[in-house]
Amino acid sequence: MQANPKAIRDLWQPHTTLENAIQCLDNEWESLPYLTKTKISTTEIDQIITAKCSRALADFNRSPQGKLIELVGRSAVEWRGGAWNDRLSKICFHVGEEAHTAIFLEDETSVLTELHQRITILRTENTCRERTKEEVEEIVAFWWKLQEYRRWWLDRKGRYDTAEEELSNTEIQNVKRKWENAEMWWTLSEGQLAPGHLPSIYHAALNRRSGWAIAANAVIKFRMPQLPILEEQDGVTEHISIVDAFCRELVAWMKKMATTTVEYWRTPQYKEARRVSRRSSGLATTAKQSPSSVTE
Repeated sequence: MQANPKAIRDLWQPHTTLENAIQCLDNEWESLPYLTKTKISTTEIDQIITAKCSRALADFNRSPQGKLIELVGRSAVEWRGGAWNDRLSKICFHVGEEAHTAIFLEDETSVLTELHQRITILRTENTCRERTKEEVEEIVAFWWKLQEYRRWWLDRKGRYDTAEEELSNTEIQNVKRKWENAEMWWTLSEGQLAPGHLPSIYHAALNRRSGWAIAANAVIKFRMPQLPILEEQDGVTEHISIVDAFCRELVAWMKKMATTTVEYWRTPQYKEARRVSRRSSGLATTAKQSPSSVTE
């Protein structure tokens, strides 16, 4: 059974608080008849439905996309002075189900798994440890800094920073040049500024600060979802609509980032980078290597 938009609106509009509106919906739900051939209590049906939804939500939150959505979503919400909670996770899950955007292909799931590991685990030549909460927050905060450079570059070009505005590879490089000149150039030594050294230094710094250069490129290419300020004078309907739109953008952003990365992995440029990386690392040509071994 599915309610039409007018029926939903008629339920929401008379109420001024979220709690009253939810209580009204619960009462309406309880008044609906259950269709079954077997005698069963409504309480038992409710328990079965609740358990099933809880398991599905738990699986989603444990998945790579669920973990990343919480990381990015929490950062966006806290940036506006709010707090991420289970209700927002549940909305993202249902948005993904409804729009089928949470159904990631196997290669796309590999991208998200790799990205989450790079954000939360620090690997060096001699150590491998989990990053602290502060270190993870610093990485996501750097994504927002790149978003600011994207906005600045678009403003200079007389363009608006919208979700529909996707930057080309050349434009991505231009945005990164702005970051390099503004924050990197002045910190480098005379030896590092020698001809031929800068590209590798810049790339290593971008890879380290963003967790993965692929994520940095995606942040610049696709506008990161941003939760608008929720005004106190807005009604419950407006708040729910704003949060729902934010969750939709968040899930779609993860899907676009994963899809774009998989497409890049299939290019001759990336395959050549893998070949060179394997040769320089001394791996045998027959050794199996994951695409994520190249940090491009």
